[in-house]
Amino acid sequence: MFDSFFDASTITRKCKLSGAEPFYPIVYPINDEKNSLLYKKYGALAAQYKNVILGGRLAEYKYSDMDDVIEKAARTFQSLNF
Repeated sequence: MFDSFFDASTITRKCKLSGAEPFYPIVYPINDEKNSLLYKKYGALAAQYKNVILGGRLAEYKYSDMDDVIEKAARTFQSLNF
């Protein structure tokens, strides 16, 4: 999929610093009625701003695998008209 987007590769790795907080201190919301209403509320607030694009796990208010998040970000970027 990404071959059509990029001509290069990036390799990253995470490593914990001594005394640092855990990598994933964020707990993702449970998909229940309360959180669905919050998600819609946040979406309505974000829609009021032009030239703002929210993406990723927290913006979508759900857990996603990072390869899916990166693919969505690449597709969104490709669809923008500068």
